[in-house]
Parts: sequence; C-alpha cells; structure tokens
Amino acid sequence: MLMWSYIKVVIQDPGSVPENWKLVSEQNIEEGNSVALSDYASIENPTPTLSTEQIERRQSQSRGYCSKCQNGKPPRCHHCSVCQRCVLKMDHHCIWVVNCVGARNYKFFLLFVVYEKKKSVQWKYDMGWKRNFEQVFGANKALWFFPLFLKRDMENIPALHGMEFPTRSDAVE
Repeated sequence: MLMWSYIKVVIQDPGSVPENWKLVSEQNIEEGNSVALSDYASIENPTPTLSTEQIERRQSQSRGYCSKCQNGKPPRCHHCSVCQRCVLKMDHHCIWVVNCVGARNYKFFLLFVVYEKKKSVQWKYDMGWKRNFEQVFGANKALWFFPLFLKRDMENIPALHGMEFPTRSDAVE
C-alpha cells in the first residue's frame, strides 16, 4: 500500500487550471448578464503611498489572475514556482514525491504519509519518540525549554556530543 500510494501521488496530476478559465462573474459581464454585487471581488481602495504597479498587482490578485501563467485562477489556487504552473487547492510542492500536492492527489499524499509511518521496516536510529526526544533535549523535562544541559546528561547521552548514536538491534540496515 505504501508503494501504491507513493506511485499515485507522484504520477497523479495535482490539478491544473483549464486554459482561459474565468470567474463566473467575469463570464456573466462579458455575456451581458446581470450580476449580483456579491459576485464581484472586493478591491481595496488604494492608498496614496502605493505605486501604480502595486495597485495593479493587488487588483489583479483580488480578481484571481495569475500574472505568470497569464490565466485566471480560482480561489485556493496558487502558482508553483518549481512546476511553473497554477495548481488547484495547492498545499505545497513536495521534494520527496517531486510533485505538487493539490486537489487531485492530496488523498494519495496523506495515505503515503500514514503508510510510511506504519511501515514494518524500522530505521536503526529510531529509538521511539520519547528516547529520540531525550537524545536531543536531555532527560530532565524541567530543562527542555532552557538552552542548557545537565552534566549528567552530557555524560549519559552520547548523542549530545554528536559522535556516537544509539541504534536498535532489531532494525534492518
């Protein structure tokens, strides 16, 4: 299931905006239909301190237009600088799956993350969440949020020196 979810999130298109996409209200204006006031995107009144370029950018953003793709874009759609396209309901560009996580592959990404956490092969340095946490912050919970270590922790936790790390004996290399 892990590999299946991984392959699906890598191969599946995250969702892209159709070419020449426009908001419903923009289509109605061009067709001459009446439009309710709520259909218009609210454009803030520009202040005198903004330059003309900044005002135009703000207005185009409020209307849902991507200046890089030269296309309209729906709400929650964002331009990915890595993929060089707008992605519907974009969450992020994931370097591990070499793809954006968006509307059409979000489920596969979440399943991949869940299955990866539940995998049967254990990493040799994974000592469990509590021991892993103590390897970084020390054993004394009262000092976890203070930037210091006890002398006892420095002597008993070799990982704090950065040269030796405890490993699981049952883990696969």
